[in-house]
Amino acid sequence: MPLPQLPVIPLGIHAADFAPQDGARARMRDRFGAGDALVVMTMGRLTSVEKANPAPMFIALDQAAKLFAQPIHIWMVGWADRAEEEAPHRDGAAALAPSIHLQIIDGRDADIRRAIWAGADVFTLPADNIQETFGLVPVEAMAAGLPVVMPDWDGFRDTVVHGETGFLIPTRMPGGGYPVAIELARRFADGTDGYLQHLALMQQQTQIDIGSHVAAFVALSDADLRARMGRDGQAHVQAHLEWAAVIPRYLELGEKLAARRRSAVPPLNPMQIDPFTLYGRYPTESPDGDWIVTQRRPLDMAGLAVLDKLNGRALYQRTLLAPARMVALLETVGAEGPMAIGTAAGRLKLRIDLAIGAALFLAKYDYLTVAQPQTNSGRN
Repeated sequence: MPLPQLPVIPLGIHAADFAPQDGARARMRDRFGAGDALVVMTMGRLTSVEKANPAPMFIALDQAAKLFAQPIHIWMVGWADRAEEEAPHRDGAAALAPSIHLQIIDGRDADIRRAIWAGADVFTLPADNIQETFGLVPVEAMAAGLPVVMPDWDGFRDTVVHGETGFLIPTRMPGGGYPVAIELARRFADGTDGYLQHLALMQQQTQIDIGSHVAAFVALSDADLRARMGRDGQAHVQAHLEWAAVIPRYLELGEKLAARRRSAVPPLNPMQIDPFTLYGRYPTESPDGDWIVTQRRPLDMAGLAVLDKLNGRALYQRTLLAPARMVALLETVGAEGPMAIGTAAGRLKLRIDLAIGAALFLAKYDYLTVAQPQTNSGRN
């Protein structure tokens, strides 16, 4: 049964708080040695499962850098609660984006938090988890005049205007109704998986499209486009995301929710709901067994072990599928050519829902592409 749709009300800001200060751009760029580089900035705690897994962004930026005439710097503005969380960010950039210069900048510094936006050229945050429902930072970035590159994921599509204030990158997650969803809900409800482990398992099956990510960064190498999207973003925030525009919508929402509570039946414990149904409106698309997978590059067991250290999966010690089965899926697609996910599952005697999740995991790190079947062409 589909869950009732609630109205989406964004948080508000005072846009003037993020307007660039005089001289702030030169000061920030000098302080962090940006020179003539294109600076791509993120903002938020450095945690791979609670905020954003940076590995796909590193892969996309490294591919984009090969098409740029100027160097690319990444400013990751934030902090890690644990050294183990910072390591995948630093090590991931070194391994997956060797052509990119990374700086991790402490976002708790008040001067940094206020002025850093002015020194950047593009804002992005590759959020790929079910906890990240809205995210205030892209709104702050638009208020500061930065074009934004964000996943087409839940609340981001309610604040970012694709093609006007930035780009929304397609996302994919399995649909509801599969046995794996029941298993994940049970494990979370009975305490087998803690909250972070549950986030990790869901995130492993959430993909941000690499090709579209690369295309967005390449498009924003155009300074004129960046300037236009920056201006449009500021206007959008002032018109729709200032507190003066948002508060009346909250008051209206409160009245609607009060009426709904008066007529509601006792709800199901949300921890027991199929999570892919519960969060089914978050992604752009939900692939099924008919979707076509194509190998991009090979991966062996040793390479998967390295990847899991870089993407944070090893830190939380939760995997959807045994590594050997994951590698076998990729090898089957590589050996036989493009095929439906269901066909690959049949070859390996693998449950279809696990095959879909594994395919999305491999596509997340650019080992596979996952695409809807063409209705006018044959497939395996």
